[in-house]
Amino acid sequence: MNHLKSALCLLLCSALLLACAACAVKTPGGQPSATTAAATEGATEIEPYDPNGTLPVSTLRRLLLVGAVSDMARDAAALAAEIYTASGMFAAPLRTEAGRFSDKAAGDLVLIADDTLEAEAFSAVITDTILYLYYAPGSGRGLLYGAQYLLQQMLQSADGTLACGEVHRRPETAERTMMLDCARKQWSVAWVQNLIAQLSWMGFNTLELHMTEEQGMRCNIWRDRAGNAVPDCNGNDFSFLCGGTAVSWNTDYAEDPDVCWSRDDLTEILACAQRFQIDVIPAVDLPCHCRNLIRRAEAAAADGFSFRYQGEAYTIAAGETLSAAGSGSNTLNIASEDARNLSFAVVEAYADFFKAYGCDRFGIGADEVTGSDAAWADYAAAGGGENAFDGCIRYVNTLCALLKGMGYTVRANNDYLFSKSAGIPVDPDLQVCVWQAADSGPGSTQALIDAGRQLFNCVGSYCYYVLRQSGSGVDARDASCDTWDFHHATAQRIYAGCGGGCGFDDCRSPGGWNPSRLWDYNSRQQTTAADKSLAGACFCLWADWAGLDTEENIFFREDDYGLLPRLWASAAKMWDWDAEETCPWAEFQSGLAAIMYSPLTKR
Repeated sequence: MNHLKSALCLLLCSALLLACAACAVKTPGGQPSATTAAATEGATEIEPYDPNGTLPVSTLRRLLLVGAVSDMARDAAALAAEIYTASGMFAAPLRTEAGRFSDKAAGDLVLIADDTLEAEAFSAVITDTILYLYYAPGSGRGLLYGAQYLLQQMLQSADGTLACGEVHRRPETAERTMMLDCARKQWSVAWVQNLIAQLSWMGFNTLELHMTEEQGMRCNIWRDRAGNAVPDCNGNDFSFLCGGTAVSWNTDYAEDPDVCWSRDDLTEILACAQRFQIDVIPAVDLPCHCRNLIRRAEAAAADGFSFRYQGEAYTIAAGETLSAAGSGSNTLNIASEDARNLSFAVVEAYADFFKAYGCDRFGIGADEVTGSDAAWADYAAAGGGENAFDGCIRYVNTLCALLKGMGYTVRANNDYLFSKSAGIPVDPDLQVCVWQAADSGPGSTQALIDAGRQLFNCVGSYCYYVLRQSGSGVDARDASCDTWDFHHATAQRIYAGCGGGCGFDDCRSPGGWNPSRLWDYNSRQQTTAADKSLAGACFCLWADWAGLDTEENIFFREDDYGLLPRLWASAAKMWDWDAEETCPWAEFQSGLAAIMYSPLTKR
């Protein structure tokens, strides 16, 4: 028993992301409840094993699927076999077979559906000769997480064996997301495929594609890879809106303005995500952070251009201003019917494209709105409001209605919509991403919880990786760059906190980041989400200065300037909110060497 417990502690301390609070040990010969009776002659009992014994890793030869097998489970097993083979640990490629429980033999990893398990949970039993993996039927994620978990144990084994025993794991955070800013930096398709494989390897289940921003809009669904035009669901061709736009505060590190993903590139990315059972969330940022859209649309309007939205034709005339007064071309003039419907037409086009690939969640940003356009109040009045805040809410509610009508659940950021000055309510179904924690008012995390909102923890102090420099030229990823609070989001500080040495007056999270705590490290309120309030958590990669670093460095550096150590720390805390209590940071960090990269990572 002590041998087994030591082994499990070692595995957790070796940065195995799939750690969770529930980790029970069964007696030898224990029998999980499995839904395999019809196909296994009613037999699911495993052989007794020596709790002090070991299983030689080199004996593994096949993955055996038994019982009723869903398509997702079958696909997950095939992918797991490919990952095992790519690890280089085995003399021959591992094969996947379907059979009966009685077909099991020494050297098998037996995969069994168990209807007592939650969707992404798994149980593993390691005997002297056979591995057993129990997963929830109807989903392949538990199977894939469990198979990768076992492989990670093998990769960290010093003597080529696994200790006999049983483990049970489930993630404490339901949606575990990474947000990729693909609006400002043009990532290669191969890089994103590497990222998707890595997210699965770490235990994330969702990738958010942030497609529109101040300096870019690079998802050109209106062109195929050969450059042929592909009109959208309204018959529009908005390819002229796609590309990059340099801003005055960053001209040295702007990306090539003409480089974009085509719809074929996106289709390839979506197919890869589906293969690794990673959900994709398309996202835009409206009505602020629209400089690229505004400038490109106004430039096209020099000759006038027309578009269609929900059966109506609109024309942007030469000289028409699409930005809100006082925003410096940063915020869309939502009081303009033309500007408003142009944005809706773009969103509908993206929503229609991604819906065809099974996407059912959509992000709309709605953060950091600037400007003081009095016309917004007139727009608000037509919807029962009084001021500019109400105008923004009316716009967001209309956008929510559009997307909800297409079958999407919608989310936005928390920093602007929930103002004390607002007089009309925000769509009650809108989910909220908490990135800038507030201690009071209708936008505070407690008020949002009390209102029944589903929340996502993406607080900037723990969940941001930002390509940017301070005014003195210090990289924002540097732990000493305290110009912004996201300097706090190094791997060590995410995982274990800073010990009070972060450079600010107070750090109230000595144990590092906890997804259930919706505050940054200086918050006084310290609101905790419980039960259904916490819908998930998100780690964000922002490309403010897109050309500041190469995608290769971002992916393969393993210091504070690299992405993957932070993702590992974030994933570990999403699975187990108190991981650092079981496994100190030094042990967590040292264990990453053997499992840092997915075996399917391509250099």
